[in-house]
Amino acid sequence: MLNVLLVEPDDESCLMLWQSIVQAGGCVTITDSAACAREALRDNSHLSLLITNAFLPDGRGSEVAQEAATLGTPSLIVRNGEDIVEISNEHGVVFHGTDIEAMGFVKEVLRRGLSLWRRQASSETEKKFDATPIVDN
Repeated sequence: MLNVLLVEPDDESCLMLWQSIVQAGGCVTITDSAACAREALRDNSHLSLLITNAFLPDGRGSEVAQEAATLGTPSLIVRNGEDIVEISNEHGVVFHGTDIEAMGFVKEVLRRGLSLWRRQASSETEKKFDATPIVDN
C-alpha cells in the first residue's frame, strides 16, 4: 500500500486530493503546514509520496519537497490557479489542467506506482505531457 503525506491548507483541495489517493488505494496522512509536514516526514520513514501545496501558511511546499527528497521520498507540488492546476515534481511541470483532470492525474500516478513522468514538447510555446511512466528502479 502506498503511504502518502498530503500537505494542503485548503479544505476543498484537501478533500479532492484525499479522495483521489484513497480511490487509488493509498493511505493518507494529512497536515496543513510546513512545520507539521516536516515533523511527519521525520516520524514516518515509510512514506511513498509527498503531495504538497506550493504555498503553505508557514513556508513553501518546495522546501518541504526538498526535505522529503533528502529522505528518499518523491514529491508532487500542487499550484492552484483560478481555473487551472499545475503539478510539478523535481524535474519540472508534469501536469497542467483543470482541478478535475488533476485529480485523475494523481490517481493515475498512484495506480501505476511512483514513477517519473516523461515530458514531451509539442512546440516551442506549448508543452504536452506523456502519461507513459518511466519506471524508477
